[in-house]
Amino acid sequence: MGDLLIRNVDGALKQELQNRARRNGHSLPDEAVALVRTSLDRPQHNEQPACTWIRGLVGKEWFSDDDLATLEAARHVPDRSPPTFGE
Repeated sequence: MGDLLIRNVDGALKQELQNRARRNGHSLPDEAVALVRTSLDRPQHNEQPACTWIRGLVGKEWFSDDDLATLEAARHVPDRSPPTFGE
């Protein structure tokens, strides 16, 4: 395995990472590796349709399939021009 050195870590962030490692029964390096691995495994927002991302945030009970389809379709409609207010 390779090594990774992270410099200039804010003291509060390091303390938070140490506390999290302690809670999870890990060493600080093991906890950092676990967090990086989890972050890399998580799909990025732009890799999935907006409706899937929204449903993941709020759950299925807030939006019907029709609501989400409407939101997804609206993403592909060009923005309208701003109003001129009689100019």
